[in-house]
Amino acid sequence: MLDIDENPLLNGYFDHVPDDADASITAAGYIGVSWRLHDLGTDGVGTVSRQAFDFGQVTVPENPEYFLRFAQTTGGTSTKPTLLNAIEDVRTFAGELVTLQGYYRSNIAIGVRYRQDFGAGGSPSADVSGDEVSLPNTVDSNSTAQWKPFSVTFRLPTVVGKTLGTTANTSHLAIEFRSPLATTFQYDLANVRLVRGGSRDTSKRRPKTLEKRYLDRYYWAASVQAQNAAFHVGFPTQMRAAPTVAAGAATADTATVDGMSLTHNAEAAVAVTADARIGA
Repeated sequence: MLDIDENPLLNGYFDHVPDDADASITAAGYIGVSWRLHDLGTDGVGTVSRQAFDFGQVTVPENPEYFLRFAQTTGGTSTKPTLLNAIEDVRTFAGELVTLQGYYRSNIAIGVRYRQDFGAGGSPSADVSGDEVSLPNTVDSNSTAQWKPFSVTFRLPTVVGKTLGTTANTSHLAIEFRSPLATTFQYDLANVRLVRGGSRDTSKRRPKTLEKRYLDRYYWAASVQAQNAAFHVGFPTQMRAAPTVAAGAATADTATVDGMSLTHNAEAAVAVTADARIGA
């Protein structure tokens, strides 16, 4: 089974969405944990959503349950509509040959590139972006977009001579899917992974429970029941950075957050979230 060192791109099968509200977004932000709608383009309108495969479909292998859809209904101007996956630490695969693989269907050509971000704080080096590789549309003779495999190989630059930002654990490698300006479109992604080397077997995936454990480093959510009492919440794994912690319940008084100790004064469940996502 592939480990995180061999495939650091998380949630490439879109199994994990911590909050149902994050399963469909219409503005810049996260869908799930590691995927982010970066831009709809100036004045652009669109939706990124998690969709379910029909049970028993055989077009996309490995029997995935979900895929991600980017539907742009009003073309953006000035900046390209961009969906990305942020991978912790700009040193990830630096100087190595890597291959981005998966399945997609699209009624437009999609640009794919990498971007090395050296973090925040102080005077970090400027981002380094690769040239876009174009994935052609997959529309057939009946004007219907069909699922197709894709494989894009990059040689990532080294980080020799670069400077990290002073804010710890903020550097990252972004894999970006970029769409044309002033265009409406729809594309879907499934079974996305990033691996060392050139063309690689795509038959393996991490178990859902292991993927969830990796994702807990960036975002964690739970529901806690307490009655007129203080309670303590401990995170299941060391998070990437000190998280932004929130707690509250519709029928409860506003909870106070003191580190990881939360207090409220009502007989209701409290939804607790700890957010340490990259770029959040």
